[in-house]
Amino acid sequence: MRYHTDVVSKSIKNRVIKKPRYKMVVAGLVDETLYNSVVNALAEYIENSEDYSGITLYITSLGGEVHIGLAIYDLFKSLKTSIYTVALGECTSAASIIFSLGKKRYVGKNSICLLHSVSIGNNGYQNKRDISEFISRMEIYNTKLQKIYKSIPNVTQEYINFIDDLFANTREFCLGAEDLLKFGMATDMLNNLNETY
Repeated sequence: MRYHTDVVSKSIKNRVIKKPRYKMVVAGLVDETLYNSVVNALAEYIENSEDYSGITLYITSLGGEVHIGLAIYDLFKSLKTSIYTVALGECTSAASIIFSLGKKRYVGKNSICLLHSVSIGNNGYQNKRDISEFISRMEIYNTKLQKIYKSIPNVTQEYINFIDDLFANTREFCLGAEDLLKFGMATDMLNNLNETY
């Protein structure tokens, strides 16, 4: 009887039990509200991290505040766990930075990503000093964004050239799923939602 118990316990120890990934949704405007939601979800994940094999982020967003996008990016990069990202629908601007942090980056067949450098937009600046300070900040952000886009693992040289051109000429580009895969910004087409679990 003792032998049987030892064999069973050894068998249980050797069995690989696949843990699920913690799932988060990044949807809507990239702003303070989204940031607070992400921080709260990460606090919950950290409390129960032993129950999960990593984190999957489902992203659909028209972008928003670049500093919030960078803050969310930094939060996830500081975690010692695998992050998987899924772009669904539109993944624009600051949302594309969040998408880029995935170890695996899935893209829906009908998804698009809009990449662009930071622009002055309609920020309501009234004088030259305010505009000058914003332009200095904009240049810092553009340098950071360019570095992040170029640091994505396994991107092609064509993609790197494309990013350099984007920031050198203050342009924007819209990329469909096929282009994201071709350039290496996405690693996989999302064919089966179970792949992301």
